[in-house]
This record gives sequence, structure tokens and C-alpha cells, in this order.
Amino acid sequence: MSARIHSLPKIQASAIVLERVRHGGDKTRVEVKRFSPDDDVWERADRIISGWRAEAPLHDEFYDRVEFVVFFENGATFVSFLVLQYAGGEAPDAGPSDAPTRLADEVRSSAQMFAGHRRPAGFSALQYVEMLRCYGRASRESYENMLRYYEIPSAGTAGTAAGQSVLLGAHAHHGGAAAGSDEGP
Repeated sequence: MSARIHSLPKIQASAIVLERVRHGGDKTRVEVKRFSPDDDVWERADRIISGWRAEAPLHDEFYDRVEFVVFFENGATFVSFLVLQYAGGEAPDAGPSDAPTRLADEVRSSAQMFAGHRRPAGFSALQYVEMLRCYGRASRESYENMLRYYEIPSAGTAGTAAGQSVLLGAHAHHGGAAAGSDEGP
């Protein structure tokens, strides 16, 4: 008798809540929910963020912030934020950016960083090791499991070129229902 190894489907995102906080303090909250197995909440969230980014401040000293929570089918959450602004301080000729921000790339990049797979830009190896030590083994294992068992679509790499949003991953949080946000979509 031959043994077959079946890979289990990865845990899907059921909703993404986005809250844009504009430079002046105005807030806009949008809930993106998954209504069918073919519904792509990541893509819909990306379209919303791209629209907000097109209206982001053009100056280095100002920015809009997008706080977000990704809710997964099993109750786990991922909480973080993006900063929307033009990195160079001047608007590029073609508008905000030809390359859209992909929330999934930003989430994966942050998870890779906290799992110990990718050192953040500007950190020395020693600083990165110290950061991982401060967060602890349980945190690294949690992010490793997120990368292994959760569906985070892949189609490129996260970038921080002029006009793209920048994820400040040091403020990311991933956890199960008890450790995550109590607020549901």
C-alpha cells in the first residue's frame, strides 16, 4: 500500500479591515469581506489602498496612515499599518506610482522578518538578532506558522520605492483569536 501525502489547504483570509488616518486626523474605515471561495479580499483591499495612496501627501514631513487587520478563517488575526506618502517629496511625472502596493507582499515581508528569515533594511546583523531575541522564540514560531499555514498570495515582492507605501513592520502583531483583536469585521 502506498502512502499519499496530501497537503492541506492553507487558511484563507476572511476579511480585511482598513482604516485610513489622514494627515489632518480624518478617518475612513472600510471592511473588505470574503463572500465566496473565489472572492479575493487581498486584491480588493489593494485597490482601496491604491486609491488612498493616489491622494497621499506629497511632502516628506506629512503622511497618511493605514491601519489594518487581516482576519483569517480560524480566528487568527494580523494587525499592522502602512504609511502612505511619496518617499522623494516630489510627485513623480506618472502619478503616485506605476507599481501598486500589494498588502499580501507587505504582510509576508513582515512575517518573514519576525520569523527570522529577512533582516530589515537599516538593521545590522547584531541589531536584528537582538530584536528577534526581544520578541522571543514563541513570536518567531508564530510568524513561521503564519508563513507555513496561512494563505498569503504571492505575486511579487514588497518594495519601498518612491510613491509606494512603506510597512513599518516593527508594529505588526499576529496571533490567534485570544491574542488578536477582539473586534470582528
